[in-house]
Amino acid sequence: MTWDAPREGRRRAARRVVALAPVLAAMLVLMAAKPGSAVDLVKQEGEIRWAVRSDPLQVREGDRVRYTVRISDGNDRPVDRANLRLIGTMPDGMVVRATVARTTEAGVYEATVIFPMAGAWRMELSARGDAKTASFVFTETVGAR
Repeated sequence: MTWDAPREGRRRAARRVVALAPVLAAMLVLMAAKPGSAVDLVKQEGEIRWAVRSDPLQVREGDRVRYTVRISDGNDRPVDRANLRLIGTMPDGMVVRATVARTTEAGVYEATVIFPMAGAWRMELSARGDAKTASFVFTETVGAR
């Protein structure tokens, strides 16, 4: 055994902690959230960062769900002049559409959707602006009443 063995062990342990940091951070966010409170879904696509929050978190058919969308660029500056749309589809072809409106806060948009039936909805947010397009697809699971 050499004198460097304990140092190498500490380095390996530090690399494991760094590798697990994103998972631990996500767990802390979910544990800190109150039951039924909103949690952000985050996606980085090229230079665009999406953060989507739904309220309420647990959705049932017939509920009015408000989505708050934050969009920023690669330098973490708000994307303020985008045209957004939100479309939800079910495997049977049912579709819901929502108008996505800018808020008074830079880079923040809101939309409201009422889900007419339970199931797994494929939700797609798309944005156009400054000759660029981006989209964010997620699943909204809607429970029965």
